[in-house]
Parts: sequence; structure tokens; C-alpha cells
Amino acid sequence: MLTLTELHASHARILVVAGKIDAKTMGAFEDGIRALLDAGHSQLVIDFSEVPFISSAGLGVLMAVIEEVRGAGGDLMLARVQPEVYRIFDILDFTSLFRFFDTVDAAVDALRPVG
Repeated sequence: MLTLTELHASHARILVVAGKIDAKTMGAFEDGIRALLDAGHSQLVIDFSEVPFISSAGLGVLMAVIEEVRGAGGDLMLARVQPEVYRIFDILDFTSLFRFFDTVDAAVDALRPVG
């Protein structure tokens, strides 16, 4: 089971994800991100502190939305990624595509305010 919680920061939206992101849950994961985009938010932080695993399907979701986010003048930061999950990003060279932060606050601070 995957749970998504949206939090608000001054100039960003934070999506707290809890659970495995795999072929069974990737649709919910993508829906959560797309809901933020559809609401006009392009400054996003995803909190991975409660994500023990991400499959290639989950990584595909991130690839599908990152260009859209950046095309809208925003960015997508990843926060509190567990070492096992980070290793998956690193093996597939996704560490060159995304910025990783130890805390949600640091990720939010790295986003530039819109407007």
C-alpha cells in the first residue's frame, strides 16, 4: 500500500510518500504528482523517508514528470532518500538528473520562489 500526503511550504509543495513504489503502486504515485502539477504547482519536493524500495516503474514516473515540471519553470527535489533507494537511483545514473537533500527544509530552500 502506498500513502501520499501533501504538505505546503512557502513556495513549494511537498509530497510525503510512504510505502514501496513499484508496478502496483506507480499509478497512485504518478496521480499524486500530477494532482500537484494540475493544481499549478511546479516547485515540488518528494519526501522519500518512508519509501523502502522504488522499482524501474517508479523511476519511470519520475522521468515522465521531470521534463514537465522543469518545462513549467519549476523543479523537483528529492528529500530524505533512504540509502537502499538512493543506491537504485545511483546504479541507473538518476543521480545526475535529480538533486537529493538530507532534509525536506533543505530541499525547499533550494527551490527558487515562483514569481
